[in-house]
Amino acid sequence: MKQFCESLAKQGNVTRAAEAAGVTRVWVYRVRAKNERFAKAWQNAEERYTDRIGGAAERAAIRRGVKGWEEKVYQSGECVGTRTRFSDTLLVKVLEANNPKYAKTATLQVTGGTTSTVAVTHTHELGVSAVDLEQVRLMLAAAQGEVIVVPLEGK
Repeated sequence: MKQFCESLAKQGNVTRAAEAAGVTRVWVYRVRAKNERFAKAWQNAEERYTDRIGGAAERAAIRRGVKGWEEKVYQSGECVGTRTRFSDTLLVKVLEANNPKYAKTATLQVTGGTTSTVAVTHTHELGVSAVDLEQVRLMLAAAQGEVIVVPLEGK
């Protein structure tokens, strides 16, 4: 079932992975229910797929939040140009996931003279402003070696 697991890790689709291994979807589910080793290999393959897709999704979120995407502008039904759009929501989500400074939750651990640990979680609202997001965009672009032209205020 190595071929099934390798295909599942690449595609994330049980039916296609079963076909690639020359077996049926029903058969792999039956084997998984009876064979713990195969069930663990299946789970590992799904996790590898999720990790791979997660990385690609994160890169896409950063790209849409930092570099944006071109959107056509229409006037009277005619395309008159394009404008760059950004997704602040995607950028905030990436910041929340990867930087404790922007996290929605904070965990405080208090330890004493005993071996017990108390964990307190406090939820607060995220306060990322448009200025913060623009600064993050500029820093990420600069880190990637891009030249960014910033218009002066009032011009």
